[in-house]
Amino acid sequence: PNSAVAPDDATSSYDKQTTLQKEINSKKLRVKQIEGNLLFFSKHKIAYLPLLDVCLDSEEIAGHKYSICFFKEAHRFGGAQSNVSLGSRFGWKTGAQALFAGGSSCG
Repeated sequence: PNSAVAPDDATSSYDKQTTLQKEINSKKLRVKQIEGNLLFFSKHKIAYLPLLDVCLDSEEIAGHKYSICFFKEAHRFGGAQSNVSLGSRFGWKTGAQALFAGGSSCG
């Protein structure tokens, strides 16, 4: 029996392995991100857990739209500056008021 692998089969197998490894690496990174986020939540902040992957996009307000992704980043779109980062360091100012820091000035 001939056990040699045709070049096309070897390339196809390698491509499949590469694709699978990329998927595995992506899943491992996501697990690390979730584990890091879970460390943030204490008994008192566990109620915010459902907001972990939530992003909200506003309607147009005075010529601008806003995008807020809890625990990640906030942006303002439109106007003369087009895309302005409002911050990527997330926290809570009060129990019900989110705070983004490290962004650019809008004015």
